Amino acid sequence: MNGTFCCVVDLSDRLKSNSKRVIEKLNEMNIQPVMVTGDIPSTAEAVASLCGIETLFSQQTPIDKANIVIEYQNQGKIVGMIGDGINDSPALARSDVGFSVFNGTDIAHDAASIILMNDNLFDLIVAIDLSRFIVARIKWNFAWALAYNFISLPIAAGCLVPFGIVMHPALAGVAMSLSSISVLLSSLAIKLYKPPK
Repeated sequence: MNGTFCCVVDLSDRLKSNSKRVIEKLNEMNIQPVMVTGDIPSTAEAVASLCGIETLFSQQTPIDKANIVIEYQNQGKIVGMIGDGINDSPALARSDVGFSVFNGTDIAHDAASIILMNDNLFDLIVAIDLSRFIVARIKWNFAWALAYNFISLPIAAGCLVPFGIVMHPALAGVAMSLSSISVLLSSLAIKLYKPPK
């Protein structure tokens, strides 16, 4: 007032309470977090330091963001992108897996592969962990079915008759059914999944 300094107004977006823990958990899962933003360097660096993000790209346009995704993919890396705005949609569409947050724009939702259904960023960790659990179960089912059939089919086909090993056709049918049932029961074990704390 009258040339006298009165006050300072500081405006900033508030970080989600669990943002830092989510970044820590990503590092524990051997996933490299990278921040790509259109904000100026000083703002981006302040947010990145609060979250514990080491790799940062600031003042990026939507096309720049998509090009960064492509650059990481060209290095042989699988890229997951999380975003909520129109500016993020090209990178979301170009990434291997795009995550859109619940309150994101419709365009971001359309471009993403997965939409997190609430405002809790830890759902990102759960989505990644659950997908790894499911893929591990698929691999186990495949290995088990392969081993089971590798042993059972020659017996059922009569290949071991010269060695005195014979399987009745009815028993072969039961064995085949048991193979399918065992894989089904193994798949149902996914219901026992518990998200990380």
